[in-house]
Amino acid sequence: MSDALLKEYRTLQSKKAKMTAELAVLARGSISVKTIKGNEYCYLQCRDGGRVVSRYLKSDEVTPVKKELAKRKRYEKELAGINVRLGELEYAGRLIGHGLAQQMLRIKLASGMDSLSSAEREKAVSFGVALNAVEGVPATEQAASEVAAWCSGATSYLAAFDTILKRYGFSTGGASHA
Repeated sequence: MSDALLKEYRTLQSKKAKMTAELAVLARGSISVKTIKGNEYCYLQCRDGGRVVSRYLKSDEVTPVKKELAKRKRYEKELAGINVRLGELEYAGRLIGHGLAQQMLRIKLASGMDSLSSAEREKAVSFGVALNAVEGVPATEQAASEVAAWCSGATSYLAAFDTILKRYGFSTGGASHA
């Protein structure tokens, strides 16, 4: 049963991370139509802080923006359901045992890392290297190799993280990385 819960949890976390990343670039707001001197003009309007910002849409932009807005609405609704289900799975994990809850926490913490772009992965690695240099604790060659494998997309972040944890004697609960 624990394997089934972990599989569903991992799948939902992955889906959530992908949808969240896509939501960050999808159009937001609504389209308003204004008539000026008998001609209709479309504007994308959205809130930016405390004010409403309008952007003129050329006629060939209206349909794609409408599709993006509809997709955003679907994703936001689906994400609400995913968040509810993740909460239910986390509750079940805590009831079943501390080890399962810890595995779910590791999956949750790592889930967004695999959806990062190559450039974002490079920045994350660069920041980690800089932070280690400040602390005076450079990464081992093996750890650097695991991180490089994640950065290139050859392995998942969780697999790399678990390999590094195991190398230093920490238990990872034996979760598989499907």
